[in-house]
Amino acid sequence: MDEQQNIMFQMHLLDREIKQEFVKLQMKYIDDRTVATHGWIIGYLYEQRENDIYQKDLERKFHMAPSSMTTILQSFEHAGYIERVAVSHDARLKKIALTEEGIRFQQNSMENFRRIEKQMIENVPEEQISVFQQVFSQMIENLKDAKEGDLCKW
Repeated sequence: MDEQQNIMFQMHLLDREIKQEFVKLQMKYIDDRTVATHGWIIGYLYEQRENDIYQKDLERKFHMAPSSMTTILQSFEHAGYIERVAVSHDARLKKIALTEEGIRFQQNSMENFRRIEKQMIENVPEEQISVFQQVFSQMIENLKDAKEGDLCKW
């Protein structure tokens, strides 16, 4: 099969283009590439801001080694996007909390996502977008079913 017609290859290219465009937009506002490329962790903290989140939670959620997560969180802390807050029930624990600057960063990130999506779908008819969403959803379900049923044949 021609690489240009391989669905996985095309999805990889699209994913790469989206990430590059997103980092480019983020780098207009911040000067730390680690923060720009790992901002999705801030997105998770934003979604979970009503809950206590600890470094170990993030390591498990994102399947990252403690040393890698420490480096990322230190970058976030240095940029002023998070703070580590002591909890009363265990002096050893510090929850990870977004600062006001971190909340603004996430809101800016969401605006950048909207810009990229608008650019991606420009000149694409609504019915084609609908078909794409249906096909994409079905592909995700197929992979979930295969994973749950352990149907991998290789």
